[in-house]
Amino acid sequence: MMTELNPKSFHDLILNHPTVLVNPLQWTSRHLDLVGCRFEDAATISAGPEAVPTDNTNGGIRSRYLEHLSDAELIATNPFPAIKRRHLTNLLVHKTGNFTDPRNGPSFHFQGRPTHRPRYLMFRGREGLNDVDDIHHGSPMVVGYVHYTSVNGDRRRQFEPCPGPMGTINHVGASICQKRLFQTSPKEWTEDPYFVCHLIALAQYQARKSDSPRPPVFTPRLLVTNVLDQRSMLLYEADITSDLLRGLEYPRHTTCAMAWPVIRRKRVTYKPYDTFASRLVAELATSSPSASFHHSSQLLHMGGELRDGGKRAHESDVVGRNRRLKPSILEGENEEGKFLHPQ
Repeated sequence: MMTELNPKSFHDLILNHPTVLVNPLQWTSRHLDLVGCRFEDAATISAGPEAVPTDNTNGGIRSRYLEHLSDAELIATNPFPAIKRRHLTNLLVHKTGNFTDPRNGPSFHFQGRPTHRPRYLMFRGREGLNDVDDIHHGSPMVVGYVHYTSVNGDRRRQFEPCPGPMGTINHVGASICQKRLFQTSPKEWTEDPYFVCHLIALAQYQARKSDSPRPPVFTPRLLVTNVLDQRSMLLYEADITSDLLRGLEYPRHTTCAMAWPVIRRKRVTYKPYDTFASRLVAELATSSPSASFHHSSQLLHMGGELRDGGKRAHESDVVGRNRRLKPSILEGENEEGKFLHPQ
């Protein structure tokens, strides 16, 4: 399926494509095509062959070497999400000292409200991390982390049926669940549209915490691990404009064409384990807006305007009918919110 050549405004999307108003876990490649958002491979961050000590006569040296490798190797090979999180935190926070202790990742906002909270962590870069201040224009450097098992589990849970009478198996509900999973699961997990939700949520957090005036672009990053991939960790980054964030805040009144970002996908190979942390931190600290952003940003001023007057989006009718957009507000870490309205 081809990506739309001309970016659309939120106003046009809401009027002509009401199916975009779904839970972010149900975003598909078609939703990305409608807004002109796509993934592209940017780089593979690797090094030479792993230099393993060959002198095994000194058990102390070998033991210390294995201890040094334990974090990167366990991130790569251990199947349990909690173990991966613990050792990634140890690498980024305690061993390199470049990031603060992680916290639960921020919610995705729509119409000025938190409408969905993915299950992921957020690391904030410490001050003085290379050229972070220059790259982020006064906004905090943030990096999200999610293990793909959490995405699969959350996507399934939204469709899981209630048990049948007397606790029997709900065969009809189970069949519907499998059908919906097939419809909303990506063909290639590395291009899951749900990652766009994480990146936008991180950019919205950067916007809320940035110095005034608001920077023209934010570059959040997302680290993703998968139990099926023991060779590399995926790093996603996107240049998300302030105009796009403003459009998400006032979607019904945004009539200009919005340029959605290209999601750059990079692979950071785990091996050699002893250099994984330094290679990962160097990549996080030196990334900057890509040339594709400067090209696409020219589309932001193609006619139309963001009108501050009039009703807010949640007070307007949808597609000519008296159906209001009422996103539920998340109150707890594990509460699952709907994006705009139930289907």
